Amino acid sequence: MGRNFSQPTKLEMERKRILLISFLLVVGMIAFPVVKSGYYFIKGLMAFNQGFEGESVRYLEKSVKTNPNFLEAYMLLTLAYTEWGSSSLHYMEYDEEGHTKLKSETLGKAEVVLKTALSRFPYHHFRDDIQYMLGRIYDEDSKNSGYVWDKNKAIQGYIQLVSEYPHSRYAQKAKKRIEALACVKQ
Repeated sequence: MGRNFSQPTKLEMERKRILLISFLLVVGMIAFPVVKSGYYFIKGLMAFNQGFEGESVRYLEKSVKTNPNFLEAYMLLTLAYTEWGSSSLHYMEYDEEGHTKLKSETLGKAEVVLKTALSRFPYHHFRDDIQYMLGRIYDEDSKNSGYVWDKNKAIQGYIQLVSEYPHSRYAQKAKKRIEALACVKQ
């Protein structure tokens, strides 16, 4: 008489249970950082939309740290850094000297975030966005610091965008900024 396949043995049930638990643990280990990173991203986005750039930076840094493959978190973190540095004087968070220091620090951090994103996502379709944002960081820095090398970095960032992504929606803007920056006396 053959075995009834509708009635699994206790050993088979235990194996299935162990397999299911193992599967759930693996899925949980993979999914948890993504979910946690998404939570931090949403909190950072909400803070950013409410004008709390400093709080937004803290959440977005956690998002990127939790899931380093989350490009949108890098991009929003860059915006939060640049807005935080630009708006801090407007909200009287710092005196003028403190604002200049904060702006320099936040632009420097934004540059690092963008360069990290460029290296982590070499073939992503948002690379032209990242390159344009990097050019804008240098451009913003050159407008406020007056250092010649910043102006040259801005021009170089825009040239790289135009040469690597000639059909980008930012190509024409980049060309105009190259011309404008080239006319600025050193």
